[in-house]
Amino acid sequence: MIQAKNISKIYKKKGQHIRALKPCSLTLEDSGLVVITGETGSGKSTLLSILGGMQKPDSGEVIGAQRAVSFVYQNSMLLDDMTLRQNIQFVNRLYPEHAENTDALIEKFGLSSRLNNYPNELSGGEKQRAALLIAIMENKPAVFADEPTGNLDEEHARGIAMLLKELSQTRLVVVVTHDNDIFEDLADRTIVVADGEIISDSLAYKQPESSAGAVQNIESNFLPRSPRFGIRDTAAVALSAVKKSKTRFALLFVSLLLALLCVITFTNNLFSREENRVYTALCSQNAECMDFVKTDGENFQPLKMTEEELKGYLDKYSAAYFIDSERSCIFESDGNALTEEIKVARVYVYGECNMRILAGTAALSDGEIAISDCVASDICAGVLRVFGTDMQYADLLGKTLDGYVISAVYSTAYDGREPSADNADAFDRQHRTIYFNYNTYVSRIPGSTQVNYGFDDMYSNFVVVYSESDLPFGYRLLYGSDKLEEGEVLLPEEYARYFAGDGDPQSIVGREIVLTFAEMSALPANKEHLISLAEKKYKVAGIYSSQTGYVNLVMNAHDYPEIYFTYSTQITGASAGISIAGCNLGVIEKAYADGLVDGSFARYNISGSFSWLQTIALIAEFVSAVLILISFFILVSFINDSVAKNLRTMGALKSLGISSAKIACIWLLQCAVCVAAVFLCTALLQIPLVFAWNGLLADVVEGGISIVYYGLPSVLLAAGVLAAYLGCAYAIILSKLKAKSSADLVYER
Repeated sequence: MIQAKNISKIYKKKGQHIRALKPCSLTLEDSGLVVITGETGSGKSTLLSILGGMQKPDSGEVIGAQRAVSFVYQNSMLLDDMTLRQNIQFVNRLYPEHAENTDALIEKFGLSSRLNNYPNELSGGEKQRAALLIAIMENKPAVFADEPTGNLDEEHARGIAMLLKELSQTRLVVVVTHDNDIFEDLADRTIVVADGEIISDSLAYKQPESSAGAVQNIESNFLPRSPRFGIRDTAAVALSAVKKSKTRFALLFVSLLLALLCVITFTNNLFSREENRVYTALCSQNAECMDFVKTDGENFQPLKMTEEELKGYLDKYSAAYFIDSERSCIFESDGNALTEEIKVARVYVYGECNMRILAGTAALSDGEIAISDCVASDICAGVLRVFGTDMQYADLLGKTLDGYVISAVYSTAYDGREPSADNADAFDRQHRTIYFNYNTYVSRIPGSTQVNYGFDDMYSNFVVVYSESDLPFGYRLLYGSDKLEEGEVLLPEEYARYFAGDGDPQSIVGREIVLTFAEMSALPANKEHLISLAEKKYKVAGIYSSQTGYVNLVMNAHDYPEIYFTYSTQITGASAGISIAGCNLGVIEKAYADGLVDGSFARYNISGSFSWLQTIALIAEFVSAVLILISFFILVSFINDSVAKNLRTMGALKSLGISSAKIACIWLLQCAVCVAAVFLCTALLQIPLVFAWNGLLADVVEGGISIVYYGLPSVLLAAGVLAAYLGCAYAIILSKLKAKSSADLVYER
């Protein structure tokens, strides 16, 4: 039973209020054929849609209509882009409980031969029979039909009327019609509407009373069910809707694609991590190793590692030690020295060469040296110019460079090209390098060095320490012996007076003194850079005079290397660190987490390239924002156009019992397909774009280097932008659906 209590409806159109239905009440029983008639505009269709729950009344209420009514419309409401068979299968999937009766119903309604035809290929009568068939397949306790015979000839109209009459034997059938002559003899009840008011309500016979004396709700004979609307059905309807808005769909695709290309190309680099930039730069240069240093973190001033730190890093990464030590070396072959000096900018210290070997062996014995391909090329070119001899890398093995035997040539990916003057230093640190083992490296350290020294609560580096093998200029022994044992030193006469105080300087020979050395992380020597002070005890073996102007002292050759490596200004002020073989982003990230930063040739090139790229990236981000805004308006236009062209389809789906949220998913799927296509195209186009931007960096920026990369953050941002689009699209579509009743959609109001 459907009960309407004091229902009314007013439409607002162009600022005017039109009363479509005046307050009225009525009850519809569980079965029978009810015919509602009246002139055009009388309000009969409004009454029907309110009774069937297609739209809400402005006042009053309707009880019993929820999920109880199937609708048959004058225009049949078949889905235009599906054949009759597909329309029927679509409803079968929504309501599969009675799918087994479908073939019999198709035969009964005379539609067997028309299953492969589209709705526009069916006659008016066939469309109406098909619509009535679908209504029966929904198996709901009531069928409401709005002008089901309005566009049919008399023969077909009577056929539809008879089908409705037959259907009314088992459920309630309510028909709105102008053809009162056709339904007059069939109707069990006739309601006449004029000017929005029920002016007549008559029964063709006396309605039998319920045996229980109570009214039974029509839903008691049928189980209310929600349609099973899955992804297959969503996709089928979405595809047909896209075909109607192809132009706006294409515009949305293009605008989104351009926006995301800008976003993804630059996001990772505008907000990129230095680790990724370093990795990209090293890979672009085919780097054979990764060099890391410790810095102050602000001005990129290299800081000296403590002995404990250095040892820890070397062990953790199985790394080599390196130090920038620019020097010119002499190459000798068969007793002939090359007059052209060979430049070396960086020295690596390790038991073996951990780069790719081009000639020779990786293991390094004492007195042996491995040279880079660039150094080897410099030697070969010099030999060719001076001696006219064409030498290959293998020919250099066994020859000497600065007195050390060349045992290997290794790769630094040198391609024979020389850099510009502005990039020469960075280039040399990458390519003009050599390898020593530790003993050989120690043997080549200079015989004297300035050290950081603690003196009366001050720190200075005017103290020079000499190894006993390299005495000060003008050296002359005054007292004691200059044959030094471990732990013994020679003091200059001036310094001896300082320790003797008021006594005779000669008196301190044989005495133990304390010298305070200051380990600094960087220069100048001050408290800010102080790592630690070390008070070391030495025995004075003798006193000497010299012609040097510095405070200086001489120590045993065994003690000297420790002082040199820990307190020397040559070590403190040099760029030194660790070198790890290969090029691996995970290792770079781990090194940065340990407080190290890139110390390779690429450091300054990366900085210049990144500064230029940031400016371009800011412009690109602005362009991206504009394009995203434009594409959003296109999205709204696309949704509005698609919805406007598919109002009837939406109304049909809604009348089939599909919720507004699920119908919204159909149009959301259209947007999702567009978004997915954009995302895929963007992902693929990024590969050539990354190469293009890195090529531009190399061409436009002096010393430019590849730092544009394709990483996860930009992908996630793009996904976030697209997800926001889909969220907005869903909200817009759902709001439009909820703002309109099924009747508004069906009648395209």
